[in-house]
Amino acid sequence: MSKQIEENPNSKIPLAKNGKQALDQSALDQPHSQESIAEAQADKEGVEEKGKKKTPKSRKKRSLIGRFFTWLLSSFLMLSTAIILLLFFLVDTQAGLRTLTAAANRYASDYISIGDAKGRLGQEFQLTDLRLNLPNYPPLKIASLDLAWDYVALLEKRVDLKALKVSGADLNFTPIVPEPEKESSEPFSPLSIKEIDIPINIALDSLDFAESTLQIGDFYLGLNQFEVDGLALVDNNVTLKHALGDLHILVGDNVDLPFVVALNGDVDLPKESADLNLALYAQDGIVNDEHFNVALNSQLDGELNDLKFNIDGRVDWSNMLNDPILLKLENSVVAQNRISTYLHIKNLANQMMLESVWQIDQPYDFDLTMKMNAPYLSQFHPNIRGSMMGDLCLQGDLMQPLLNADMRIEKLDILGLRLNLLTLLGSHNEKHQAKVALTLDQLKFNEFYLKHLGINLDGTLTEEFDFDITIQDLERELVAQVERPSKNERVIDKVIASGSEEEIYYAENMPISFSPKSATEVLVKNVEYRVQGRAESHQFNFLLDSIGGMIHSNGVAALRNLTTDPTFDLYLGESKITSPFIGDFKLNRPAYFHLGAKDQQIKLSPVCYQQGYVVFCAEGERTKEGVNTAVVTLNNLPSSLLKDYLPDDISINTKANATIAGQFSTEEDFIGVANISLSKGDIRYRLQGREIEIPLSTTLLDVQARPSGVTSTLNVDWGKYLRVVGDGKINDLFKKNIVDAKVKADVPSFDWVSPLVPALQGLGGEILFTSEVNGPIEHPEIGANLSVKDGRLYIASLNSRLKNINLNVNLQKGTPVFLIKGAVGTEKGALQLDGLYNISNLTASLNVKGNDLLLANSDDIKLMISPDLSFNALGKPGGGKYRLTGSVRIPELFYQHKASEGGGSVVTVSSDTVIIGDGNEHKRSEDFMNNLYMDVNFILGDRIKVGAEGLTATLNGGVKVTKAYNQTIRGLGVINIGKGEFDIYGQVLTLDKGKIQFSGASITNPALDIQASRSFLNEIEGREVQVGVKVLGSAEAPRIELYSSPMLTDIEIASYLFLGRSPNLQSPTENLMLLNMVRKIATGEPISGSKDGLASQLGLSDFGFMETPEGSIGVGIGKRFANSFYVGLGVGVEDSSGAFAILRYRFLKYFNVNTAIMSEGGSINVNYLRDF
Repeated sequence: MSKQIEENPNSKIPLAKNGKQALDQSALDQPHSQESIAEAQADKEGVEEKGKKKTPKSRKKRSLIGRFFTWLLSSFLMLSTAIILLLFFLVDTQAGLRTLTAAANRYASDYISIGDAKGRLGQEFQLTDLRLNLPNYPPLKIASLDLAWDYVALLEKRVDLKALKVSGADLNFTPIVPEPEKESSEPFSPLSIKEIDIPINIALDSLDFAESTLQIGDFYLGLNQFEVDGLALVDNNVTLKHALGDLHILVGDNVDLPFVVALNGDVDLPKESADLNLALYAQDGIVNDEHFNVALNSQLDGELNDLKFNIDGRVDWSNMLNDPILLKLENSVVAQNRISTYLHIKNLANQMMLESVWQIDQPYDFDLTMKMNAPYLSQFHPNIRGSMMGDLCLQGDLMQPLLNADMRIEKLDILGLRLNLLTLLGSHNEKHQAKVALTLDQLKFNEFYLKHLGINLDGTLTEEFDFDITIQDLERELVAQVERPSKNERVIDKVIASGSEEEIYYAENMPISFSPKSATEVLVKNVEYRVQGRAESHQFNFLLDSIGGMIHSNGVAALRNLTTDPTFDLYLGESKITSPFIGDFKLNRPAYFHLGAKDQQIKLSPVCYQQGYVVFCAEGERTKEGVNTAVVTLNNLPSSLLKDYLPDDISINTKANATIAGQFSTEEDFIGVANISLSKGDIRYRLQGREIEIPLSTTLLDVQARPSGVTSTLNVDWGKYLRVVGDGKINDLFKKNIVDAKVKADVPSFDWVSPLVPALQGLGGEILFTSEVNGPIEHPEIGANLSVKDGRLYIASLNSRLKNINLNVNLQKGTPVFLIKGAVGTEKGALQLDGLYNISNLTASLNVKGNDLLLANSDDIKLMISPDLSFNALGKPGGGKYRLTGSVRIPELFYQHKASEGGGSVVTVSSDTVIIGDGNEHKRSEDFMNNLYMDVNFILGDRIKVGAEGLTATLNGGVKVTKAYNQTIRGLGVINIGKGEFDIYGQVLTLDKGKIQFSGASITNPALDIQASRSFLNEIEGREVQVGVKVLGSAEAPRIELYSSPMLTDIEIASYLFLGRSPNLQSPTENLMLLNMVRKIATGEPISGSKDGLASQLGLSDFGFMETPEGSIGVGIGKRFANSFYVGLGVGVEDSSGAFAILRYRFLKYFNVNTAIMSEGGSINVNYLRDF
């Protein structure tokens, strides 16, 4: 063997690189006997020995570069081997699939989540609880996904999918934040799919979706079962053997449609051809709450440049279609440009056909033919009636179409529109000879009614023609009549009805009204527009007679170059406007208007209407370069136009002027100016023989607009009555529109108030209002402040002086919170106000606190109170609840009732006065009282003395007024009547005791226990007699008793009470009078001899019980000043009433203002009354 190796060392082991390798390889190839092993070992040693001797002669030293490339090659081979082994592990082992799943869940958890994975990724696997997270979309969920395929086929550029099954999928593609629609600015270009080259082939043997959903917005698609068999893509040719689905569509609350769909066909991308068939069948669907059934069969066939799309079907919609509709639609698209359509809709009673041809590259050229034979539209829809008969054919250019029309629409009733008759007869041929007549009679839509519309054209458009439009009686019904739907009417006039026995009962044979049933207001009496001549030069006459007045104009117009460069020129020669509102205006010079359609040029010369010194002008232009300019001016508009609308007590003497001008071609270069002002003048106001003259020194609003922004200034100077200054600007136009505006208003002086309202003396102080607006115009930050500083007021009748009136209402910028803080000082003590109001959640709090406030200090009344009240509105967070807590102490009260002239607080108006209001005040008051919680203590001090109606007494005690939510007002406490006297018909009784007991029940029904008596000397018997009265029971059921000591008869007691002596039983007249007195006492009639009222003694118009704004019973005080000004304050005692303030003011002879401020809100009614 050694010899063989020496002679031909490479013959036995050609892959060996040295003797040692050859020996090893040869040894491996021989039988493993002891002799052969020994021989081989000896040969091996001989070779090694020989090799060692020869090595120094044959080995060459390798360079560094060689060793580097050897290492690099070895590393690459090792890395490639590792990658191949890793890919095999991941793709072809179950452990590899689980490793990929764990890595995805850990490192890509923001995008994907997999519950469990089974199988091998490269052969067949199953994923469960799969969740994909896409930006701006809800998570996509798939309960189970099964895929069987062969990844080895990828080496042959094939995707071999044996089976794909998806179940329990929930795919919601509704964007969380709506994405703005992007308008495509690319011009239309023909579509081509020849260049599409898909480098691989795909085969899908089976696709199965089950129990899955797809959602986009309100659109919901449920895939109960969807199977695809034999889908393949081979050499860019797509074929589909069969697809069948059991689907369910939901769209909002209006569409609930289960249906079955079947699809098959193929698409050849290189040939740009398709042959697809789609069948759809839906039964027992619900559309707009009505049953809906449909069966459609569609086919898409042909090449991309010669494509046909056809649909045949039947639609059955209960209560929406009286009879099922058969539908046939044929569409043909040639060269992706020419679109031909044939549509045929019919049922048993009607049919309509439409044929059209239109080309994208010639949008104004079309061919349209419509044929209608629909005598019973009610058989299409039960809420539609009428007939549409005739033909219409339009061909050619839109500006000059060839026309042939013969249409008639009768007794149409659809969606609130009623039409008695519409006829269209017309023709227009190639020689431009036209004859068109359109007539419309009795059109009614909701409350509007048009009696007649007529349009007539007769002549040759290139030569002489007549054209006129007439409109008669456009009216509006003042009281709209509610009519029953036509489908509910069942009155048939068989005498005039036509058709078969079944057709007689169609809605078209039922009566219908086209004219208004109630009184109407004529908006437009007559409109006439008449044209005579040629298109290049024709005269026109226009007349409009409407509710606003009459316009009569005439002139000459020209229409040229309709097909090449259409232009229109108009010369307005005469024009006159007559209006009862603005007077008579006349065009002071002819005007010219030009329109060039091709270059979009527009020019309007100055159009000026004039009445005396009043001039209104408008002019404008658009050049072919796209520069637009316009100017509108109004000069010397007199205030006398307002005279008829103002009362006799007020007059305005000024003139209004306005100028508005602008120029622009784009958003980046516009310039605009607006200036509105009143000339110097005055406003004169007369009241009760006094006249106030308000000078209109300055009234100016100026606005300037440029690309850099809009700036404005406001300046109002009306002397000591009102001053307003303000400025503002808007930056970053057409983007963020940042606003920065300020305004300041104040009343410099109040010395003009007292002459108008003499009761308000010494009125002074400063009222200032400031406001600031900043930020984007869509969401600006608004700040405002209303302040009253160093206010003062003297009320002479009460000798009450209010001073140091300071109030601040501040809206903090960027917040919805109003902060309220203020104080009102008196001669002794001050009232402090502190609170806030949040307009976003309607929460509010107000604290009122004062100590020994001297509110009155006259000879007749002295009043001092110490309130400590807290009012809270809980708003939306608290369910609209309210809380009123605290206490009111009355340390001192003295009043002496005296008679005074004048009436009470009741202000009456005539029966024809209109009160503006929503009529819900009582309902709002009930809601407020039901949501009110109250806990207030009223405490009387030891300096309370009253005198009125013959009564003089001291009071003390207190009442705790409480109220729970949805409960009545309750009272707990005692009012004690101390020392005092009571005058009954000249006899002064001493108050022995008195008590008004509130026991926790309704506050309107306290218990009464009052006793008054007087001692007399019986001259006959020579003994002392004590007689008096007792008031017992409750306020709602009082009981009056007479008593005496010793016991006497009622007549004897009455004699002592009213005559001061024992009765004369011998006098019938005296006995009858005493019996009458006893009866009055028993029945509760007034018996006091005093004629002075309590309110009059206090210098008030009202004191005690009075009417609340809701008309219920309340307790309060009221005062009238100068017979035109009344102020009242009080609180209701019933469950449906709360605290209130009333202000009534009559001014300008014809106006009066009624203001009511209640705990739950307020109302202002302005009434105007004048007899014409």
